[in-house]
Amino acid sequence: MLKIDFQKYFDGNDVLYYDSKYIITILEKMYKNNLTKIKEKVSNAKVIVSEEQN
Repeated sequence: MLKIDFQKYFDGNDVLYYDSKYIITILEKMYKNNLTKIKEKVSNAKVIVSEEQN
């Protein structure tokens, strides 16, 4: 899974709350797409999760 460095988007002051508009703006910049398109891609993604027994 891709590990994304979110630290560069935040000020590092351990703020416990960021406005949702700020988070959406960060996601849109990261994925170079608007939120509607991001939501559409996630909804249409075919994700298969399985558990392998040992």
